[in-house]
Amino acid sequence: MRSIRIAVVVLVAAASVAGCRRGVGVSPGAPVFLISVDTLRADHLPLYGYTAVETPNLDRFAKDAIVFDNAVSHVPLTLPSHASLFTGLLPFQHGVRDNLGYRLAKSQETLATFLKKNGYATGAAVSAVVLDHGSGIAEGFDFYEDSIESRQTAEAIGRVQRPGDQTEKLLEDWIEKQRTGSPLFAFLHLYEPHAPYEPPEPFRTRYAARPYDGEIAAADAIVGRFLDFLKRKKLYESALVVFLSDHGEGLGDHGEDEHGLLLYRESIWVPLMVKLPGAALAGKRVSRPAEIADVFPTVAAVVGRPLPPRLGGLSLVALARSGENRRIYSETLYPRFHFGWSDLAALTDDRYQYIEAPRPELYDWKNDPGEKKDLASGLPPPFRTMRLELSKIQRPMQSPGAEDPETVKKLASLGYIGVAAPAADRKDLPDPKDRIATIDRLKDSARLVSQHRDDEAIALLENLTRENPLMLDGWETLARVLRRAGRTKEAVAALEQADRLTPGTPQLMLGLAGLNREAGNLTKAQSLAEAALAAGGQGAEEEL
Repeated sequence: MRSIRIAVVVLVAAASVAGCRRGVGVSPGAPVFLISVDTLRADHLPLYGYTAVETPNLDRFAKDAIVFDNAVSHVPLTLPSHASLFTGLLPFQHGVRDNLGYRLAKSQETLATFLKKNGYATGAAVSAVVLDHGSGIAEGFDFYEDSIESRQTAEAIGRVQRPGDQTEKLLEDWIEKQRTGSPLFAFLHLYEPHAPYEPPEPFRTRYAARPYDGEIAAADAIVGRFLDFLKRKKLYESALVVFLSDHGEGLGDHGEDEHGLLLYRESIWVPLMVKLPGAALAGKRVSRPAEIADVFPTVAAVVGRPLPPRLGGLSLVALARSGENRRIYSETLYPRFHFGWSDLAALTDDRYQYIEAPRPELYDWKNDPGEKKDLASGLPPPFRTMRLELSKIQRPMQSPGAEDPETVKKLASLGYIGVAAPAADRKDLPDPKDRIATIDRLKDSARLVSQHRDDEAIALLENLTRENPLMLDGWETLARVLRRAGRTKEAVAALEQADRLTPGTPQLMLGLAGLNREAGNLTKAQSLAEAALAAGGQGAEEEL
């Protein structure tokens, strides 16, 4: 089924280049700008009917762009979603299945390497450490600004970020240095709507009761500054500008406050706008399903270059003019590898969403946008056809950890050979929707940590990990709090438990290297740092 779909899509994508020539026109060498605002759910923008926040810059941009009303993320996590954005592949094709324990392989051609090969200068600035050089997303960029430092010792990797206005200014500075008239590709990544929601003034006061919306308003202001800069530089009119988010945010709609565990609409429906050179098709609204993997073939079509093989998406230009009512694939392995619960997969079309889980679900999201009425028990035709289609997609399970032969050889010296993530092949794992209350306890521990009530946080985390021994996030958080409390040997033991769940993960090896150095185990610290460096760990040199 998947191979047939890819063959059809390739034909459509090839035709889209010709269609682009006939209609909106191919623009060889056109500037390409990609703006990703992390964790921005579509239904919290006025553009999609929301009235509780003001986004004047995005509203103005939408008048110049094609607006996609049903754009779907392939995974509600930053790194794997951006891997799909930059490769045009689904997660099981590019192999990046989670934020932790994975790196985009150098063998994967990215949008940056594709454009660089075609004569473009390539630059990016990102706002979160999860997209640093060690993620592999930097491949193909001449300039990649990711110098982001943690503000506190007990901060989780997903929280390590910098203000988007700083990121935007760094990208502006790089663009200023480029030769006038030369082909240019720039990627701006903002992290403002991601938790914790701490919008700057005046948005902090204006949206005091809705800080998530305040962060959206702050992101809108930054995007507006960047677009105004492009206009001043005479780059905007002739450019292809793509605006999107990587995934949404739960906000408690189905019990999940943030994202990663569940695949309901609030987590995978994302805004997507495409401004073509000369603002062709400006203001057009498209209801047909779009996906994040469509961005790569769209860029290729607009700049008039042949697509790399294996891409599974469509040109959004072709989709705006006509196109199939296809079903978009989404997944999350986060509950499996972080909590020892079942992974989930989904298909979404122009009306229904099917979620594959220990207890599968079906929603008519068009008539039930909040997805409150599960239709699965009645076994309606969409349930049967979507379940069958999903079952025919070959989805290999790539476990977290190192795969490079040299890295594996280094890990062998540390006793990693034969060790695999214990949840990797299990079929009997709990349904995540039945375990949401456990997340509340993990959040309670984070609240205690933020209040520096470390002893209480440690006690809570010890109980949590005792009851849920496969909970990676519990062990990793416990290790960080124990370290801050000066209980280094216990911190080493806790982080070793996390490391056993995702063996060979660079971030965990680096943490273990630092802890062993603090504990006086210098030889082991050196070996761990070397292994982390071999696995692409950012900052490993500092531990050597």
